[in-house]
Amino acid sequence: MSNNEIKPVSKYPIVQAAAAFFNLGDSGKMDSFIGRAIKVLTNEIETLERSKSNEKHNLEAKLSELNERLEDAEDARDEAYLNFPPEKIKTNEEQRAYLDTYLENVNQKEAIILGIKKSIEEEQKASDAVIAQKDEQIAVRQKHLDKINKK
Repeated sequence: MSNNEIKPVSKYPIVQAAAAFFNLGDSGKMDSFIGRAIKVLTNEIETLERSKSNEKHNLEAKLSELNERLEDAEDARDEAYLNFPPEKIKTNEEQRAYLDTYLENVNQKEAIILGIKKSIEEEQKASDAVIAQKDEQIAVRQKHLDKINKK
């Protein structure tokens, strides 16, 4: 067998191309190396997919808790709208005096609702950003895998 002949043919197309390019006869070490690279990339993709799944699960849990808080806050606001005790609004003067307290209470409840809605939005945006980053990382690793396995 001459130096120009390749002994066993690799199962990986990239190794076959490298062996032909470098005029190498032994592709076993290259097979081992590329096999290891494929295993690492595959494991990284699986880990990133699990991380995405965990992120989605954590977001669902956070949103569930925030939605419960929102529901409670909306109930408290609705109750605040109805909370004007008759003994405090008997006369016009009493009504004027109680009006600021009444509106302040309703405004406080509405501010709490807005804060919770903002928290929901922020949690969703943060989670979307994390998932998008994981998707980018997966795409890069998948591109590497595709290039290595390209025929």
